[in-house]
Amino acid sequence: PTILNPTGAPGIAGYNPLARLTTFPSKRGTSAWVNNIPITAVDIAAVNGVVHKVAALVSPPSKFIWDEVNTNTDLTYLRAAIIRADSGIAAPARLQTALSTFGANLTVLAPTNAAFRATLTGVITQALIPLITRQLIAGGATPAAAAAQAPALAQAQATALAATPNVFSNSALYSSLTAQTVRGLVVYHVLGTTIPGIRVFSVNIPTTATVVKTLLNQAVPPHPGVTVQATFTGPFVTAATVKGVANATAANLVLPADLNMVNGIVHKIDQVLMPL
Repeated sequence: PTILNPTGAPGIAGYNPLARLTTFPSKRGTSAWVNNIPITAVDIAAVNGVVHKVAALVSPPSKFIWDEVNTNTDLTYLRAAIIRADSGIAAPARLQTALSTFGANLTVLAPTNAAFRATLTGVITQALIPLITRQLIAGGATPAAAAAQAPALAQAQATALAATPNVFSNSALYSSLTAQTVRGLVVYHVLGTTIPGIRVFSVNIPTTATVVKTLLNQAVPPHPGVTVQATFTGPFVTAATVKGVANATAANLVLPADLNMVNGIVHKIDQVLMPL
């Protein structure tokens, strides 16, 4: 907490619910940060306290995670996925509610639109191949010819379907993109096992590959989670990756990362993480 939010807890004298100016210090070896900003000099003694110099202004967050997802033009697929995941769920239990709430302390790994388009094209292609194969055979093609033609036709159709975030609200795809399936996918991109979860700045990511649990573990406790790893040059993160158990390669955090929100952190990533 800061001097404008001295107690940090509702119901205690001095708490100002309008001043959520919480700071998050981090330390690794001899390097230290506050809200991911390097501390360049520490423990400068003064008569009435201590001064730590920082490399940049430590400004307070002003938006909730949902505000960022809802307005960031590179996260429109993630927004649509969250809305689909919340289908049929009462407001208190919705993901959108958790992402819009004081007290939640989350780290969201947010696939970009390009990442979602690539993954959805592949998933829909595989779902369409058997259907198109049957249609071609029904139209008179031999099984061998149908099997040869179906993949390209399926990919063309899948590319068109995945071209916009409306793919998540397309009722023709509900059997493949069920609300439960999409919810499982979305919660796999939120670190921690409960809400509130954990707030992980990029400087908190270990330099050795480390497994971290996600909200998916609420439903599937033994799931291994995701594997994270960062590379540092001096006090700065110069590369960071996160890998889902079913991904062939690791996703990269889109640097600069660390979109600091009132209720957590958003890191853009360049792949959708696959839990299965």
